[in-house]
Amino acid sequence: AASQDVAARCKMHAHLALTCLLLDLSNQENLLLLTSSCAFVLAWYETSFAEEFGTELQMVFEVAQRRRHEVIDALEAADGGTRKWVLDGVARIASNWHAGDVEWTEDDSGRGSWRCNKRGGAAIFNAQTFNLWLESGLLRPIPPKLQRVPAFVRFFSRHSSKLAPTCRPVLLAQFNQILSAQDDDGTTLELQWWSKTQDSLRVQPKEGDDQLWEQCDSHSGACAVGLPWTQGDEVRLVGGLRFRSGDVSSWLREMNLENLAQTWEKLQQFAMTPGHDDEQKALLPTLGEWMVQIDAPADSFADVIALHQQEESQTWIEARFACGLHPVIRIFALGEFGRHAYREQVFCSDAAFSYASLVPDAGKREVPMCHPQFAGAFVGSPSLESLVIKDHDSDRIWVPPQALSGCLPAVLLEGYRFWMSCSRDGKVEFTGDPFKPSVYSTLAYKLRTTCDERGVATVTRLVGDKLWKLASPLHAPPDSQIARFAGILAPLEAMSHVLFWTEEDGGALVLVELPRLQLRFQPGPDPAGDGLRLFSKEFGSFYLIDRRAVHGPTGWQTSTGDPRASDLAKFLERVPHAVILRSTAGSLRILVSNGDVKRPPIKLKPFSTELVVNRTALLAIGTKTFLWEFHESGSLLLTSSLSGTLYLCLLTLFHRDYIACARLVKSIGFDEGISTEELRLLKLNLFATAVDRHPNASGLRLKLILALIQYDPKHP
Repeated sequence: AASQDVAARCKMHAHLALTCLLLDLSNQENLLLLTSSCAFVLAWYETSFAEEFGTELQMVFEVAQRRRHEVIDALEAADGGTRKWVLDGVARIASNWHAGDVEWTEDDSGRGSWRCNKRGGAAIFNAQTFNLWLESGLLRPIPPKLQRVPAFVRFFSRHSSKLAPTCRPVLLAQFNQILSAQDDDGTTLELQWWSKTQDSLRVQPKEGDDQLWEQCDSHSGACAVGLPWTQGDEVRLVGGLRFRSGDVSSWLREMNLENLAQTWEKLQQFAMTPGHDDEQKALLPTLGEWMVQIDAPADSFADVIALHQQEESQTWIEARFACGLHPVIRIFALGEFGRHAYREQVFCSDAAFSYASLVPDAGKREVPMCHPQFAGAFVGSPSLESLVIKDHDSDRIWVPPQALSGCLPAVLLEGYRFWMSCSRDGKVEFTGDPFKPSVYSTLAYKLRTTCDERGVATVTRLVGDKLWKLASPLHAPPDSQIARFAGILAPLEAMSHVLFWTEEDGGALVLVELPRLQLRFQPGPDPAGDGLRLFSKEFGSFYLIDRRAVHGPTGWQTSTGDPRASDLAKFLERVPHAVILRSTAGSLRILVSNGDVKRPPIKLKPFSTELVVNRTALLAIGTKTFLWEFHESGSLLLTSSLSGTLYLCLLTLFHRDYIACARLVKSIGFDEGISTEELRLLKLNLFATAVDRHPNASGLRLKLILALIQYDPKHP
């Protein structure tokens, strides 16, 4: 967006400069320069340019009016070839329109007007006003200001084909324009652009029917369809949801949600603790006034909701409390896109169970981190300019990823483009078309999402002649296999990038996909006859075991027959983002994701070993995971690659186990060259641990540097 912004402004600046030059119009090149620059500026000038360039549009208009007679005289005096060359150039520069071999003739609209009857629609250039108009509607390329809208950049940066010149913008309503475009595949796209929303017309729910809306002259109404509105002492949401002022913790305890109440109070405690300024500010709204849901659902695993309006921005944030096996608080910012409200997840009390891709803050802090680690901030989403892109041929609307953030797993928003359509009976349906990037090569199937009258969405995919349904681990019944498997997989990968597929009726689990890690697991019977296990499709006969079981050595030995629970637990302390795999023969492996790891400095706990894992880098690297064998003696982990050794060395150094790290460093050597992945991990060992000034840590980093110098003394 920034590069497009610079290019657009530089181009406008150049044309502004050309309009101010005293050019000899008897020269055809000078005639083209002045005429095309006046036409371009008058067509594309934006109000914001006046402050940056110091040139008002009125000045350009005065130049055009002062010299229009010279331009007309020069065009009339020129021969046919010269006139065509000049007018072709004006049309191409101002509107990206090509006349081809068709000649320009005088138009009957008056002196100074020329017409080009090209097949598909005539073009008319009026030298009196320097205005170019096309009868076909194809007038100019997309306005530079529109090209800087984030939604435009996000959509067309991934568009598989080029976008042809668009049609002339048509003003539909205040601050709203509509354009149409056609790509080289023949798909017609319609673009509805709201350049401003905060002062635009407002709406309010129609009396007697919350699903219908009408124009509202009062500023007390909601500014977009679907945002909360006040009615008496209550706040209301679409769907008949009612809210009243109340204490969130007490409200949760009234519904026997003690775990969620304690989590909320822990967030309030962090908001009042003057230890981490950024974190304190992010959680400050928890101390404000909240509106709690009246008549919350009785289902033990459904969401209950609370609302808060921020004083400064007057934007709404929504807290959703998941009441299943994994009690999680998710915060959504309610914003406006295309005159309708949407939710964007901005916070989660447990980053491992967030559907949005959120990473905990790893900066310097005064107090220890919260467990489980939370991520994000209680921030509103201001209503800014927005762009609605519609596929005119199939009558469907593109849904921007931020409008589905937290509503669908982030991996689907990264791997798919979603389109919304509405059937004649009013049912809303979303279709997901895969992008097929290299990292998400397994996401090659189409998705279909339908919504019922309550707003509950169902995501399905077709596998042969069977229909699979996507299950939500947050809303699965507490005693279900999906809820149990989600707890087992949570250390390895966030739920934002895990897909649980069930049969069409939502009953039996058939497949678990981890597209970012390129892993798949399939349920199967436990070899010991103890229910179901998740078997890896990439690692043969290995299946997952809950890592939390190692903290109960007696129960672990009873269920697995393995006496090494205490030894395994010591290794797992170093690797918080790993899971345990066990083969049908009884051997154990530790599977860990190759994410960036950081140990935040904590003032009140200077020798902390707490880690923050950022898996964003997995999208750009080749090695997604490492599989380490747990030795029969229970005394060490066996790595199978230099990259795996470097990563285990990094985790051991972060854990401040310098003796174990020294044993690993002895086995590191770069005799066959160093790959990009190995260099990345080496840099993490050297720089990410640099704040550890312990003599042993410094000595270990020096040994790693010596190993590199021994291979290449001149390596940078």
